[in-house]
Amino acid sequence: MEGAFFYWFLWMGWIITTFLVRKNDPNRFRLSAFFLLAIVFSEINVPFLGFTLNGTFIFLYVMGFVYLANTFNEKWMYLWITSLIVTLSYNGYLFLQLVDPVWMIFHPQWMLAAFIFALTMIVYSDCTKSRMLSGLLGMMQGEVMFQLLLAKWGFSSQIGTHYVLDMICMFSFLHLVWKGLENLSYIIDTAWLRKERGKEG
Repeated sequence: MEGAFFYWFLWMGWIITTFLVRKNDPNRFRLSAFFLLAIVFSEINVPFLGFTLNGTFIFLYVMGFVYLANTFNEKWMYLWITSLIVTLSYNGYLFLQLVDPVWMIFHPQWMLAAFIFALTMIVYSDCTKSRMLSGLLGMMQGEVMFQLLLAKWGFSSQIGTHYVLDMICMFSFLHLVWKGLENLSYIIDTAWLRKERGKEG
């Protein structure tokens, strides 16, 4: 069912930030509000210039640019370039899927999410926030561009469907898993070094 992963992912995020994160954490309220608003807006559709835009898609798009504006620095242009690379790659993947779907041997949503994840890992090897922002903005810009092109051929004019929101959450989920593996590796390495130093001492 379209949207199932999206709702599961956001509800899990809201439960974790609301009930499991420490109450004195400065990001707790903002994250809880973000997850809840994203869920609420998902059932809102906004007509605009002949298109129908999903409320959560608009919300994520605006929040992405707000975050980008608040973190303006010398790497801003590089982030724009990488998000453009993701945009073009996203469109190329979808058009290839459209004209030749035979090569889709796995779940197409997970394949695209994994493809964008791998791409952002290449362009950003050391910054999780920049990877996620570049990937999310690139995917959303790619979705807008793809639907604009399809509309010229008389196809669907809905931007940001639950199918797309699923892919965005799958992409975010892969990043969180990778970040968790990085932290686990750091903990194991630190424990091993302490153990070795203890033996030497």
